[in-house]
Amino acid sequence: MASHPPAPESLPKYITEGVPKQDNKSLRDLSAWIEELLDYREKQLTAAIETDDAIESIEQTNEGTIITKKQLCGKDNCKCTDGDLHGPYRWKVTYENGKTSWEYLGKA
Repeated sequence: MASHPPAPESLPKYITEGVPKQDNKSLRDLSAWIEELLDYREKQLTAAIETDDAIESIEQTNEGTIITKKQLCGKDNCKCTDGDLHGPYRWKVTYENGKTSWEYLGKA
């Protein structure tokens, strides 16, 4: 008999050992709950970033949400204070543990 598919290396041992022991109904319930949790996090993230009108695009990936946006630099006498924003720049945005994190990916 073939063994079950290997678990992703990123998962902790208590999950990779415990999940395969569950019955089919529990696995389906877990799968549905994970999908609901992902949807919830994406909605929380979208709500957090949609207030930024400098966003040019939002792309969902397996790694997180990729945002392309222009932005202010913070200098008082810069052209961006008059609306000519810098960029666009790309950011990977994730939502975990109730917090939104932005990771700079570089110029778009």
